[in-house]
Amino acid sequence: MKRIHFHRLGDTFDLIILIPCIIGMVFYWVGFLTAKESELYSISMVFTHSLLVVFFLRQLVIPNSIIWTKTTIDFRLGKLWARRVAINDVKEYSIDREKLLIKLPFQKSLEMVLSRYDEQDVFKLREFLSEKIPKPAAGFSEN
Repeated sequence: MKRIHFHRLGDTFDLIILIPCIIGMVFYWVGFLTAKESELYSISMVFTHSLLVVFFLRQLVIPNSIIWTKTTIDFRLGKLWARRVAINDVKEYSIDREKLLIKLPFQKSLEMVLSRYDEQDVFKLREFLSEKIPKPAAGFSEN
């Protein structure tokens, strides 16, 4: 069974990553202000682009994750790219062992298969959704 990784954006890990990114931006500007033929330019560009690759590569390294902020939730369950849902836009949701169904405005819905994930992680997802999203409507269930 696959695991689901839960991550709140703005955690300590994100702050630790932010420091090298700021250093990378300083190197980028140093490289930008120097002549393209200089050795400092090449070193700063390689360093800056390496940091950017590391920063964005972590999105691909952890494919089964749920990343959230105060206003949005990004679901990356079995997909390469996240499906972002604004918490205020969720009309109702249904979750059971097999699937998660989220109803959004304008007759849109988001369905994700949960049968391939660990049962404890699905339970944790159910608890997470009940904490972050208001109670589902009467016709919809939280099994």
